[in-house]
Order: sequence, then structure tokens, then C-alpha cells
Amino acid sequence: MSHAIQRSESPSVPAVVHAGAEAMSLEAAAWLAAASRSADGCRDRVFLARFAVHLVHQFRCEERVLRSGARQPFARRCEDNRRLARRLRELMAEAELGSEIEGGIRDFLRAWQSHQRRATARRLIPRIGEVA
Repeated sequence: MSHAIQRSESPSVPAVVHAGAEAMSLEAAAWLAAASRSADGCRDRVFLARFAVHLVHQFRCEERVLRSGARQPFARRCEDNRRLARRLRELMAEAELGSEIEGGIRDFLRAWQSHQRRATARRLIPRIGEVA
């Protein structure tokens, strides 16, 4: 009787972080393309909700990677993550009130992209397109 050891097929945490960042970049690009054509409050709310799901998952996975590697900038990165998540929640609340938020979303996406660039420059997370 043969007892084969089954290997886990689940992706590594860095791979999940990478996949999340890539999905978020695609979501952002699609929103920016649509927003340049017309204002749409419903589209904005749907985008923010979908982006929030990705963002929370991304940050949880990223923080797990940082915690496991005892990386020095861990506390600062976590605070930056929370600041971005708070801003996203604020935008979602503004959207629910019917406020014009297109400029706020654009500012948020610039801040998020800068946040991602800092992390990849410090090698905290893989660059989009890299194999983790």
C-alpha cells in the first residue's frame, strides 16, 4: 500500500499579495477609463466596494508576509495600510450620501499607487509582473 504525501496546491502568501495587487491595478485602470467618459455614482460605489474587498485581502496577506519575515518597516507599513483603508471607507460613505467623489477616487488611487511603489522599491512585496 502506497501512502503518497500530498503537496498543498495553495499559492504562497507572496503570490497572493502579488495577485491581489495585480487585480487591484486592473480594477483601477478600468475605473479610470470609464470615469474619463462620464460621471456615474453607481459605478463609483460598485468600484469602491470591489476595490475594498481586494484592499483588505491584500493588506492582510501583505502584513502576514511582513510579520513572518520580521521586516523592520512592518509597523509603518501597517499604519500606511490602515490610513489607506480609512480613506477608502470615507469615500464609500461619501458615495452613499450621493456626494461627487470622482476626484476623491482619483486622489485615493494615486495614493494607493504610490503606496505600492514604495513597497516594491523596498522589496516588501513583489512587483507586478514578477514571479513570487
